[in-house]
Amino acid sequence: MGSGGALNSGGPASLVIDFIIVGIMMLLTVNALGELAAIYPVEGAFFNYSVRFIDEAWGFAMGWNYSMNVRISTDAPGTQV
Repeated sequence: MGSGGALNSGGPASLVIDFIIVGIMMLLTVNALGELAAIYPVEGAFFNYSVRFIDEAWGFAMGWNYSMNVRISTDAPGTQV
């Protein structure tokens, strides 16, 4: 969804390299969250780590941001033809 413009302008090699870079970043992020969950188990979702280590307001905003992102992005595939 939306990668046709990148494929047209950059070619297939740049698209594969981009997917590899983003995949490595996602792997590192999930690995860090897994280590946090092993060392500091908390009840609730991942944004509770923000509440614990940064600030309650930051965790609250992060939770609502994640919730709205999920609600908006789940409707996006339904609008594609």
